[in-house]
Amino acid sequence: MKPIKTKTNKTLKLFRVMDMDITEQQLKQAKAWYLSAKEIQQKHIGKS
Repeated sequence: MKPIKTKTNKTLKLFRVMDMDITEQQLKQAKAWYLSAKEIQQKHIGKS
């Protein structure tokens, strides 16, 4: 595995360490999905 020289983003490095070749667009989609899932979870917790 080659270290990333262009990016210093910890998240991108983490994905690289996991040996997953993820593009920035996919990373943004994953982040958006994670945030929306988190939001839904909080709503469920608030209702119960």
